[in-house]
Amino acid sequence: MKFRRFLPEHNCRAIMSCHHGIRCTPQECLYSPSHWSATSKPPDSVIETFITNLQSCYRDNLQTVPLQTVSYGDGKQIIDIWGNEFESATALVLFHGGYWQEGDRKLFTSPVKVLVDKGIAVACVGYDFATIICLNDVIEQGAKALHFLAKRWPWKRLSVGGHSAGAHLAISALKRTMDAHRYEKIVLFSGIYDLHPLLDTYIGKAINLSLAEAETLSITSLDEISVELLAIVGADESPKFKEQSQHIVENYVSKGYPMTMSDCYKIIPGEDHFTLITSLSDKNSTTTRELLRFILRKQFPKISSSFDLSDLISLHISQISLPTMKDNRTDKTQSSVENVLVEQKEEDSFAKKRPIKRLAKRSIEIRLKAPVDREREDYKTLKGIKLPMSDAMSDVELEK
Repeated sequence: MKFRRFLPEHNCRAIMSCHHGIRCTPQECLYSPSHWSATSKPPDSVIETFITNLQSCYRDNLQTVPLQTVSYGDGKQIIDIWGNEFESATALVLFHGGYWQEGDRKLFTSPVKVLVDKGIAVACVGYDFATIICLNDVIEQGAKALHFLAKRWPWKRLSVGGHSAGAHLAISALKRTMDAHRYEKIVLFSGIYDLHPLLDTYIGKAINLSLAEAETLSITSLDEISVELLAIVGADESPKFKEQSQHIVENYVSKGYPMTMSDCYKIIPGEDHFTLITSLSDKNSTTTRELLRFILRKQFPKISSSFDLSDLISLHISQISLPTMKDNRTDKTQSSVENVLVEQKEEDSFAKKRPIKRLAKRSIEIRLKAPVDREREDYKTLKGIKLPMSDAMSDVELEK
């Protein structure tokens, strides 16, 4: 596997040089991450170091972390699943970078060991390149991978992430998959979202990027999906990558999400486009700490103390009643949940039903995940539930 170092020879503008002294146009320089390094190394050496470090991470992970490789289609449609997938309650799905034309799922395993040690399974997704299929089809493969994993893991809390072009792919795939409601969080490392600047560059020409594709496939917002967002960039990388990430977060925050710019946008000192990713192998690095804080935050829903989580295999919502009632203090009509029948699986039977009744003051949350996989015998489809929200995962607060 190789990464493209310099401008292809067929580009007639190769006689130009950027301010780094490299033969390319100023625009190409701004979108060539290897030109912007936290070290003084030339671009060729920056990429070589990046690949060497990630190959070392992959070999180390093979020695210490369980790995299962599964296919979700033909060609490069392969997923490496790291960790014990059936014991972990949380999983992070990762899309590698490489401008949709190079890279490999095996070169985005730097965070694997740290995440698995925290009980988080990691799925590294492979996909065919846009040099062989069109970029739109690459995105379709990404959506297919997210659907595949959502069906495989109906009980997990899922997050998705991507690096560089993989960040673009993560958002685009999530917008298209029918299982977008299953993914609670998205983490973006040094992403590229607006494709227009790539049109007249060696990057865009390598994948035959057209103006119509740039118009259709560029990302300006996360409006179609409801997720918590974290965007991370290196302080020493190209200003255009930082600018694009900032614009995405600004748009996200402006939509009324209960998060601020400082919550969603992190600039890591001393890191560039590549060291940002290799630093994820260090559990004490700033990048790793930000990732763990984000993924682990509010990892489990609050459950009443009357429940034993070790025994609770699955929550089945048998009935939810949302009558309107008069609030004597405010003289306003409000909705309340009268009772919820929770069916608890204990050992081999679902014999015990217990109502959670309205009492006073304290509140708990039950997280509803819909739709539920109809093919699993121990899951039931939620029917007849009328909530003022979409089919996406929602929180219902009950007073106890």
